[in-house]
Amino acid sequence: MSNSKETELAGLDEAALAGLDDAGLVSRVKEGDHGAFAALAARYQGLILLVAERVVENRDDAMEISQDVLLKLYRQIGELNRPGGLKAWLSKTARNRALAVVRRRRHAPLEFHCGQATTVHGQADRLLAENGTSAAGQAELNDLRAQIRRQVSVLAGEHQRMVRMHYLEGLGLGEIARRLGIPVGTAKWRLSQARQELRKELMMSELTDALRNRSTSGPLLQVSTVWGSTGPDRELRASEVTKTLLAQQILFCLRKQAKAPEEVARQVKADVSYVKEHLARMTEAEVLDRQDGTYRANCVLLDTDDVKALKSKLAPRGWQTADVIARHAEVLSQAIARLTVSAGGFDPGYLRWIILPTMVLNIGLQSRLEQAKGVVVKPPPRPDGGNWFYKPRLLAARMPIELGCNWSGGRDGHAQYWTSEVSMTITRPSAPELAILRRSAKGPVQTNSLADVFSEETVAAAAEHGLIRRQGDHMVANVPVFTPADGDILDPVLTAIVDDVVEQVYADYPDDVYALLDSLGFGFIRGDYAAHAQELAQMGAVRGLMDKAVLPDPPSPAPPGWGFFAWEGTFAPMERG
Repeated sequence: MSNSKETELAGLDEAALAGLDDAGLVSRVKEGDHGAFAALAARYQGLILLVAERVVENRDDAMEISQDVLLKLYRQIGELNRPGGLKAWLSKTARNRALAVVRRRRHAPLEFHCGQATTVHGQADRLLAENGTSAAGQAELNDLRAQIRRQVSVLAGEHQRMVRMHYLEGLGLGEIARRLGIPVGTAKWRLSQARQELRKELMMSELTDALRNRSTSGPLLQVSTVWGSTGPDRELRASEVTKTLLAQQILFCLRKQAKAPEEVARQVKADVSYVKEHLARMTEAEVLDRQDGTYRANCVLLDTDDVKALKSKLAPRGWQTADVIARHAEVLSQAIARLTVSAGGFDPGYLRWIILPTMVLNIGLQSRLEQAKGVVVKPPPRPDGGNWFYKPRLLAARMPIELGCNWSGGRDGHAQYWTSEVSMTITRPSAPELAILRRSAKGPVQTNSLADVFSEETVAAAAEHGLIRRQGDHMVANVPVFTPADGDILDPVLTAIVDDVVEQVYADYPDDVYALLDSLGFGFIRGDYAAHAQELAQMGAVRGLMDKAVLPDPPSPAPPGWGFFAWEGTFAPMERG
């Protein structure tokens, strides 16, 4: 009987296995058919990658999550009693695993600690020797693999590819040369260059687990924030040229004073040749300015003392803004009750979270201040092909982000409000996912009818992002989609709020904010002031609205899709932007 079963299990080829449904494959896996598990993995790896990458926004992390999820499936498949629910189980497991990765990033930020040769550096030298993947070095390779993967992500594109293929994928020089279509000698030379760059990065970072868990020395920066939009040339984006540990410490060193490379090297305790490499890249990307052999930051970067000074001077304005808005709360509530999205069951308090920070404090005030005060926020063109102001932040200063808004304007647009008050994930849906949302917003849609138009992966992604949710055999919109009629209801109410805020709170704006930035030593970068002034002037407004119960306490953490909304046709409150 055993031999018969083994023969039966071995009798299906890949095509036949691919034709089985999930229940059939799960049954064969439980009976020991490894080919059936390979078929399951092939069937769902793309979905797992999609779900994970949407959350972690990093292909390599998503690949690692995919392997973890499939390993968990292999270990627990014997406990899977409902094979029909496998897809949902994999999606949920992938998302939970990805959220855990994101949470670890938040709670264990990298520290800038630029010493010279370290223990990690010595280990890396041995690891990166030509025979570093021998059996004798395998244990060491495994111990350092996670650390190196984090550091590989900061290498230049070609170098990153070489290190990943050779050390993380285990490919030999011959296979690398074949894949890239280059001679073996060229592959060897490129790998040598990549190893040198990786050695430098490991040396400068001193990246150990103990160091990652400390937060007592050196600045910690969030380097991804811009006002505007980045361009297609990724290697010249501000966040790209400042993502290495040394580049971030250089930026902090030059945030107010121009310095020569040698002085920078002394202050950050780094090799001057390596410092010069970073200075050149950061200058090319216009993150730094170079003049007469010295360099200075081309952005406003606040330290803890700067933030304290700003808060003491500007926080009262945020509270005054909250007071003005609170006086309009009843009229706003009446308007919200008349919206079509309210009829769709969306909580009025949640709608206020979308409307007030985004349509009043962000888009509304920006437009009104441009008209009344001539404060125009127009990001300049940059070498990466985008238009942006760079706004790195010192995490230790706890500078709140209250007015975050990622959006696509015009007709049939969408946006997402985000704030440092809420632990949340930014949603970046694809065009097909948005089409599903808009279709669902018109009324419940049978799940089967969606499958006739959209792929299973797209429907799953829209659900994973929180755009839609299942209601029996139907899918319904899980985020508000406003109509032009909603805009007509809201626009006069929001206009009145904005006008009162500008009249009662902004009498001395922007001169008072500009003078304060001048006093802090940023006069050399006055061209960036407009991009900072409105946000600084509203410091504390969102917290004030929460304390006054105009905004309810936000969820913690926020569910997928929190803060996301869309609109049909022309939506007046978002036309101002």
